[in-house]
Amino acid sequence: MILKSILLKDFRNYSKSEFEFTKNTTIIVGPNTSGKSNLIEGIFFLAKGGSFRTEKDENTIRFGHNLARIKGKVNGLELEALVANSDFNNRAFKKYLINGVSRKRSDFVGNLVGVIF
Repeated sequence: MILKSILLKDFRNYSKSEFEFTKNTTIIVGPNTSGKSNLIEGIFFLAKGGSFRTEKDENTIRFGHNLARIKGKVNGLELEALVANSDFNNRAFKKYLINGVSRKRSDFVGNLVGVIF
């Protein structure tokens, strides 16, 4: 299971950014507050269906916005997680999609294996 790319839209400090990866080792470097941890959190979100940094996943939505989108390509699959805050239709929600089809979290998790340490 190799992550080929990830798109972060209104996720943490990212308005819209896409990253592509190779099969080889990827090293993420940058100055403080540039978004390195947020990128790792986005990858983890695709692996586990939630954040490792906050209890409320709606806290990952970029300030001033109502919806965050995390989309990644893994071994021919397109995984996508949407997080909306309570201002969106008056309730917070998460939605998981595999190749554009809505799925339960239990079906979503496991398509990308990730460990954070």
